[in-house]
Amino acid sequence: MRSKEEATAFIKSIMGPNRRQLFDKEYKDIMFLLKLTDPYHSSNNQRTWTDEYKIAGKIYHVTYGLEDDPVIEEVETE
Repeated sequence: MRSKEEATAFIKSIMGPNRRQLFDKEYKDIMFLLKLTDPYHSSNNQRTWTDEYKIAGKIYHVTYGLEDDPVIEEVETE
């Protein structure tokens, strides 16, 4: 049997880092900054597409196609 720490590490390795969705003023401020730069990576799965940005040492994922406005998530780094 694995320890709780090993199980947590295994799940995190599959799911990746935590993400925090942005709303309201923070959403608008980051969207403004994102429009001034180009994504460093883009992916498309035919229903949605995601652009990844690095700004001030933080990573942001912007997903289009889920709602009218794109969803912005800040990827939490350790």
